[in-house]
Amino acid sequence: MNQDPSLRVEARGNGGAESVGPPDAALQARLQSVCRPFSFREIADLTGSNHESVRRYLNGQNPGVPFVIRLCEVLHISADWLLLGRGTPMYLAESAKINDESLTRTLDTLGEHFKQLALELAKSGQIAHAAESAGSEFRNPAETNGPPPPLKVRLLLGPANGLSLELAQPPPGQIALRVEPSGEVVVTGHDRPAEPGELLYKRVLDRSYRWSPSDR
Repeated sequence: MNQDPSLRVEARGNGGAESVGPPDAALQARLQSVCRPFSFREIADLTGSNHESVRRYLNGQNPGVPFVIRLCEVLHISADWLLLGRGTPMYLAESAKINDESLTRTLDTLGEHFKQLALELAKSGQIAHAAESAGSEFRNPAETNGPPPPLKVRLLLGPANGLSLELAQPPPGQIALRVEPSGEVVVTGHDRPAEPGELLYKRVLDRSYRWSPSDR
């Protein structure tokens, strides 16, 4: 049986497989539309890929099958839609959410790590600035500095995907919010479960919060 040359794959670095057929313009358009809110490195972190490979995929090279599978899992999009353009890019069924639980736990742990690191860095920076302002005499940073500037963060996935907002520092581990019809994001609570009508977003990267559906 003759194989469609556009479907041939060959082994590449890191044990992956990348398509060697001609670029698929429609596939590229769909791929770029779902990845537009993210940087190359964020997509690489979410999928466990090399960020240079992600850059090639989003600049015209057909992606490898393992990358497509992982991207569909973490973004909850339909592989049938992404690869073939059939159906809609809706979130997958409940079974897909269950399969994604391990990823959510990993991202939650990573978010806590970044949160603690950010707190330590902010504390170190305040102490250094206070010591410099006072010469050789140490003073409490709270007595020499005003409140830190707000931190601009981005919301990933869910109804508020790609939207930005500003949070007071240090930022909370998770936020409850709602999206107004105008598109404005209104934060309704910090570090508590979402109430009916609210969305829950958990911190996963340095300046990013990931949607956490209430049915998980």
